[in-house]
Amino acid sequence: MNKKYQVFVSSTYEDLKEERLAVMDSLLRSDCIPVGMERFNSIQMTQMEYIKKLIDQSDYYVLISAGRYGAIDESTGKSYTEEEFDYAISKGVPVVVMLYEHIEQLPYIKVEQTDDSRKQLEIFREKLKKDRLVNFYTTKDELSLKVVNSLRETIENFPRPGWVRGDAISEEDDLVEEMEEPKIKKVSMKPFITLPMNNGRSFATLGLDAAAQVLLEYMTSEKDGTLIVSKTLSGTTISTSGNKISSDGARREIALWENAVKQLQTARYIEKIDGSQTDDIYTVTNEGFNVSDEIASKFQIDLSSSPMENVKSLEVILK
Repeated sequence: MNKKYQVFVSSTYEDLKEERLAVMDSLLRSDCIPVGMERFNSIQMTQMEYIKKLIDQSDYYVLISAGRYGAIDESTGKSYTEEEFDYAISKGVPVVVMLYEHIEQLPYIKVEQTDDSRKQLEIFREKLKKDRLVNFYTTKDELSLKVVNSLRETIENFPRPGWVRGDAISEEDDLVEEMEEPKIKKVSMKPFITLPMNNGRSFATLGLDAAAQVLLEYMTSEKDGTLIVSKTLSGTTISTSGNKISSDGARREIALWENAVKQLQTARYIEKIDGSQTDDIYTVTNEGFNVSDEIASKFQIDLSSSPMENVKSLEVILK
């Protein structure tokens, strides 16, 4: 299938605006989907939470470093650029590193102004070069060309899921998916019993299927209790701040989770707190936390397993 790969472009911003624009244009012409700080919206999430969500959704990560270390995250003492790099490495996202070759030739306004900042940049650039091949550039045109060539080689050596148009998936693929026997992972769960609610209703009348109950447990396991539904031309991704709920390209699975979101919102266990053309963000209500506690008191959802494995296990119990 003709895949498109989402590529997170990381760098300092003010000094590399032209370079970022050139790189993103080259990625678009190479049938990739570039994302980065240009996508930041005014939402109730910290900058790093939103960055991590984008990196989680990306297939590859491109880092451009020149004469600045960047804005510092006061909670860690590191620049946001370095934190992005560390997170991508921790998640196993293949990385392409581009370093400006002659920092001493950059104009004054494009370099760090203090000895401490220059030292931090030097240490970071040495870290980038450790145990990996890096690419050096001097012009934005050379940068764009080297990014595309390096990314092409990285894709060949480190294949990733990518994005496929929904209409590119054949009916035969759907038929195979229907015929496959579900693989159910056994998890330690207490027998399901009907749970009385404060308003006298039971789970049998709440209208929550297994997916909705599992989704609520994943949301409440995060300290911020948020859920992000991201929709692009390439498809839909559903995730909490710490877990990716939907699988790439699995249309039936995404439809299952979208229905779960509707159930929870209709029951007022979650509510939308922000939205844009691409992202809808939900948070758990007080009643939602109460319901989650009652679900957790009856079963033990194994959050180390995939969300779909938990759904399949719970469906067996609910039958």
